Amino acid sequence: MKSPTESLWEIFKLPFRIIGFLFKREVLTKQEGASFAKRHEFSSYLNSGNDGVLVDGNRLRISSTDSFSNICVIAKTGRGKTAGYIAPVILDKAKDKASLVVNDPSGELFQKTSGYMKSKGFRVIHITPDNLTTSHRFNPLMEAKTNTEIDKMATLLVRAGLDEDDFWAKGATQFVSLFLKCLKNSQIDNPDYYNLGNLYRLFQSFGEAGEGLTEFMSNYSIYNDNIDDDSLWQEWMRLTSHHNDGLQSVLMTAGTSLRVFSNPDVVDVTASSDFSIEDLRKEKTIVYFSVNSQDLDYYAPLVSLFFQSLFNGLMRNLPSKNDLPVYVLFDEFGHATLPSFPTTITTIRKYNVSISIVLQSIKQLNARYNDDLANVIMGGFGFYITYSGSDNQTAQFFENMIGKVRETQKRNLTDLVHEYREFNLIHAAEIRTIQDQQQLIVSSNKKPVLMQNTRYYQNPTFNRATNMPPVEIHNDKRSGFVRVPIK
Repeated sequence: MKSPTESLWEIFKLPFRIIGFLFKREVLTKQEGASFAKRHEFSSYLNSGNDGVLVDGNRLRISSTDSFSNICVIAKTGRGKTAGYIAPVILDKAKDKASLVVNDPSGELFQKTSGYMKSKGFRVIHITPDNLTTSHRFNPLMEAKTNTEIDKMATLLVRAGLDEDDFWAKGATQFVSLFLKCLKNSQIDNPDYYNLGNLYRLFQSFGEAGEGLTEFMSNYSIYNDNIDDDSLWQEWMRLTSHHNDGLQSVLMTAGTSLRVFSNPDVVDVTASSDFSIEDLRKEKTIVYFSVNSQDLDYYAPLVSLFFQSLFNGLMRNLPSKNDLPVYVLFDEFGHATLPSFPTTITTIRKYNVSISIVLQSIKQLNARYNDDLANVIMGGFGFYITYSGSDNQTAQFFENMIGKVRETQKRNLTDLVHEYREFNLIHAAEIRTIQDQQQLIVSSNKKPVLMQNTRYYQNPTFNRATNMPPVEIHNDKRSGFVRVPIK
C-alpha cells in the first residue's frame, strides 16, 4: 500500500502525464490522408444557397454544376432512398425553372408530389401502362431519329429483353435494327406506322425464310431521302440467306426479347406521344414513369427503352442559354439495361442534365453489365450516397473510396526514427451500422461527410406539400395503334 506522500506525488504527476500524452499526440504524431469534412469545410460546397440537388432532405444542396456530375445513391429497400432523397429532391425543385424525369415504380411519388408540382406551374406527365385511362402516351421510337440512335435502341431491346447474353442475340439485334429503319421509312405513307407494336408484328409475320415480309421490305427498304441506297435491301438478303435452323433461332431470340410488346396495353401506350423530349427543355415539366413494382422485370425493356430515348433526345444538341436543365431520378436502376449508359454517364454533364441513379446494391450493376462496364458506370459519378444497412460489397466500396489515414509518430522531438501505421478512416462494418437517419456522402474530389438525413415527412414544408391531392389524369383515347401494311 502506497504512503500518503506517494499518493500525493502520483496525483501531482497526473496533469503532466496528460500534457505529455497530448503533446505526443499533437506534436509528435502526424496524420495525413483521409478525414471527415468538418462543417466549415463542407459548407463551401454543400449549403442552402446552392441551386442544385438537395442531398440531406432538408436544406443542404450541391451546386447545379456539381449536380451535373451525377449522383449515385445506394440503399436497401426501406432505408430512406425515397423518403430521404428522391421525394425531397422533387419537392425542392418545385421552386426552380427546371424539368424532372422520375422512375416511379410504385406510383407513390406521383401520388405524393404531382399535386404540389402542378400548383407550382409544372406540366405533369404520368406514363403507366398498367392503367391506360390514367396514362399519357409516349412513343420511344420518335426519339430514334438517326441510324446510330436506331442501332442503340435495337441493341437495348434485345439485351434488355433477355435474362442473360444469348448466342443468337447478335443476329436478333441486326434484324431489329433493320426492321426499325424500314418502319422509319414507312412514315412517308403514315407517320404512325413507326411504333413498337408494328416491330413485333414484323417478327410474327416473318414466315419460314422471310416470305411473309417480301412486300413490306420491297416497299420500305429504300431510304426516302436517297432512293439509290439499297443497303437495307442488301442487309435483308444477307440475313435471310442463313441456314433455316439458325434463322429460326435468331427469330426466336428476337421474339423473346420483344415479348412485352405483344401486350396490347404496352402497344397502346407506345403507339403515339402526348409530349416530346424537346418539351422538357422549353416548359417546366415533370414526367413520372410507373409500373407495378412486382412487374419490374417484365417491364424492364420498356423502362430501359424510355430512358434510352430520353437520353437520345437530351444529348442530341447542346442546350442553349434559355433551355431548362433536366434532373433525372432513376430509381430501381438495377432492373434496367442500357448498353450505352457507360458512355452516357461520363459525357452527359455538358448537356445540363443531372442523373441520380438509385441502386439497392452494387451487385445489381454487375448482374446487368460486365465488370469493366460496371466499373465505368460507377466511375461516372461526382457524388455517392449511402444509408444504414448496406450489403458487404457496397460497404466495402465506400470504405475503399473514403481511403486510409497515414499516421507517423516519434517517441520524442530528437528521435530520428518514425513509427508508421495506416488504417481505414471508417471500416465497412461501421458503414453498415451507421444510425438509421444518418447518411454518408462521398465525393470524387472532396472529403467525405457523415451527416443526418431528414425524411420529407419530417420537413414541415415538404410534409404539407405531400398532403395535396395528386393530379387527375383522364385519357379515354383507345387505341392509337396504326398497323403498317405487311401483305
